[in-house]
Amino acid sequence: MELSPRDQTARAIYTEIQEGRGTPRGGVHLDITHKGRDLIMARIPRMVKQFEKFANIDITTFPMEVAPTAHHFMGGVRVVPETCESTDLPGLFACGEAAGGTHGANRLGGNALAETQVFGKRAGEAAADYAVGRSPPVDHDAVFVQREIERLEQPLGAEGAAPHALKEELGRLMWENAGIVRNEKLLVEGLRRLRHLGRTQCAVKGSRRYNPDWVDYIELQNMVLVSECVLTCALSRKESRGAHYRSDHPKRDDSSGLVHYTCTLQDEVLHIGSVPVEITRADPTMRKGD
Repeated sequence: MELSPRDQTARAIYTEIQEGRGTPRGGVHLDITHKGRDLIMARIPRMVKQFEKFANIDITTFPMEVAPTAHHFMGGVRVVPETCESTDLPGLFACGEAAGGTHGANRLGGNALAETQVFGKRAGEAAADYAVGRSPPVDHDAVFVQREIERLEQPLGAEGAAPHALKEELGRLMWENAGIVRNEKLLVEGLRRLRHLGRTQCAVKGSRRYNPDWVDYIELQNMVLVSECVLTCALSRKESRGAHYRSDHPKRDDSSGLVHYTCTLQDEVLHIGSVPVEITRADPTMRKGD
């Protein structure tokens, strides 16, 4: 099991916890002591030191307590792979977790670092080439700019909820409704909760200058929008694929699922579309366990 893909391992751990076989703190015990200290120190010395420092546990002689967590985002801006420039907004460059499509449905371990080196270099060079000889735009939409300023300044001095508290609530919402195991009921409920949270009035004290609360508010607006994209696309994908697992549609379905889902915001309304996956090298095959 420990050598299975990370999504299958995470679901196995999640199942143990949900069915009452987890630890009192909501995890499971992972025991690698049978591998011997020499091999463990050769393969994962950093993890040994982390557990010694933060948990006061020697994982070469004692089991470690683990649990799944969300730690990488596999969607993002749709970009041209060679330059990392947005396909929809000229002059916008994105790479890493801000760009979509690099990892397909499931990132392989270690690929996040490689991604930053490959696509970070491409994005930086392409952005520099794009900027050479260009002047700041002068034909901006003054009405749009003013509307954005008013939107961003709206919570300053207002009465309402603290943005950082709503960010924490949003994190719980997405973990509970769009986490490791999803289904239609959870996703629909997640959208309902999200819309309620998105309508909650925020309060930001102070001015725009060096104001972390205001930064939290701005980030929260973006997080709510991205969360709506995740929930809506997960609801649209009626199959299981990679890290996206739906208990009401547990099998992979290549007849309908070989697509990238896209989100476009027009007049403050989110539109969902799809683009067929371009298969260039090898036909997809079923993994063991799917």
